[in-house]
Amino acid sequence: KGADSVEWAIEECSADRIGHGYRVNEDEKLYNKYVIKENKKTTRHLEMCPRSSVLTRDQNASDHVLKVIDPKIHNVSLSVDNPEVQLNQLSTEYQVCVDDYGWNFSAFKEANLNGLRAAFDKRVDDSYIEDFVKCYELYDADN
Repeated sequence: KGADSVEWAIEECSADRIGHGYRVNEDEKLYNKYVIKENKKTTRHLEMCPRSSVLTRDQNASDHVLKVIDPKIHNVSLSVDNPEVQLNQLSTEYQVCVDDYGWNFSAFKEANLNGLRAAFDKRVDDSYIEDFVKCYELYDADN
């Protein structure tokens, strides 16, 4: 359940995208090698579900890993876990990040781009990502 489970998923299972992976920061070497986006050859994507992680007691709200993870620096995105059971939506996860972790428009934009770059869909190419960025630019220009 700790950082070793993230290492196992990467090293033994060749995972490129890790669901949750909250405890990756418990091992500084692992954290620096696999989560920092500068390390393009080794970086892996982590999907975070902040509200879910607290509800399932995997993380504590007061010292949640998202307090030290920044989507501009780290290869993370937001997702929703068990929406039917937890009565949760992605907008709820976004609100948690605003209220508890100080996320702003640029953090959400980068997290969404991180998730898009880690997508399994072959249609997500450079052109698709470029169009996605243009949509954010249009929104940002209006506000």
